[in-house]
Amino acid sequence: MPGPGQATIEEQVAKQSTVWEKLLVLLFYSLITVAISYPIIPHLRDHVIGAYAEDNLHFVWELWYPAHALFDLHKSPFFDPDVYYPYGFSLIKNQDLSPATVLLFAPLTRFIGEVATFNLLILASFVLTAFGAYLLAFELWGSRAGALLAGLIIGFCSYRFAHAGGHLSIASTQWILFFFLYLERLLRKPRARSAILAGTFFALSALVTWYYFFMVPLVALFYIGFRIRWRDLRHFREILKWGVVSIAVSLVFILPFLIPYYLATHEGILEYRGPGESQAFAAAMADFLIPPTPHPLWGAWVAGHWRKGANGLWLSEWQLYLGLTSMTMACIGIFHPRRK
Repeated sequence: MPGPGQATIEEQVAKQSTVWEKLLVLLFYSLITVAISYPIIPHLRDHVIGAYAEDNLHFVWELWYPAHALFDLHKSPFFDPDVYYPYGFSLIKNQDLSPATVLLFAPLTRFIGEVATFNLLILASFVLTAFGAYLLAFELWGSRAGALLAGLIIGFCSYRFAHAGGHLSIASTQWILFFFLYLERLLRKPRARSAILAGTFFALSALVTWYYFFMVPLVALFYIGFRIRWRDLRHFREILKWGVVSIAVSLVFILPFLIPYYLATHEGILEYRGPGESQAFAAAMADFLIPPTPHPLWGAWVAGHWRKGANGLWLSEWQLYLGLTSMTMACIGIFHPRRK
């Protein structure tokens, strides 16, 4: 008989098999990422992911300067006096500092260089986003095949390909999936570990880009509304208590960057983008139904009929289509749900 806190042999074997299963899933998504990104792996240090030189090179600089400032100049990474000299360039004020990518991986940048770091972070975002989607889907429905497919759909969707060629911050969607994974666990069984990890992964999502700081909580509110059941109300106090803990944990990480950003954007002259520009670049409902222009079969037809003129200026902002197969299967799942 195992003592208190000791697992049985069967439980230990089951745990080890689960670990190996997850490692195999990670390997599967990694191999797909290597295949679709070929030949970037042999050229990690001398090529930059992206069809042309634009924002991708900007993010390469964004990785380089903070690491250079920290390790070589021993000064603040938040301000570069040489850009726009003699006025300088504030990385905080201009949203160029992505703490969850630039600062978190500054040691990696120092060790292997900014080009290789940029490429590896983009590739890792595919693997980890797919893996996070796998874990969340398996948590919800318990189907390994369905979870594996969910990882493929989300990890390699057109939105991610549209931004992977230039927007390192927006392409780093992996933390969002892990946030929802632990949010789900928090709703099911409120406890400290789920609360702390949910707060940590939300902080990482927010510190990747402020876009996710605003959008992820909105989606989370809808998610909670769909997931909460009347039977869960008996855990309401526990959910509320650990929910407050989760928020507090996230604020510990976020406020040191949010407060300077707020102060920087409210001092001096700052030209805000008007509502007209925001509306022009915002996605429409039709964008969820319009196939991406790089599609090998009907991409050219889509570009000529749906993405011409003003509708084709900023494709990376509007390519949100999940695919006909995945959307059909989603509809089947909605009308014929399989309960765990």
